[in-house]
Amino acid sequence: MRRLVEHAGVPGHVYPLSLLCYDIMPPPLQAKEAYSRALYDSVRRQYNVLKTAIHGAQGLDE
Repeated sequence: MRRLVEHAGVPGHVYPLSLLCYDIMPPPLQAKEAYSRALYDSVRRQYNVLKTAIHGAQGLDE
């Protein structure tokens, strides 16, 4: 959905309500695990950066 808005050529907004579209547009079956793993890894890396900034005073210099 985000990509549709980015390539629309006009400003747009994506609201969490769009998650209700799962019944009519579920993720592809083969990509489901890959997307889940990529999202989990991304969030984990971002939290590690935050923990480093808070506890190690290093920020992005992991």
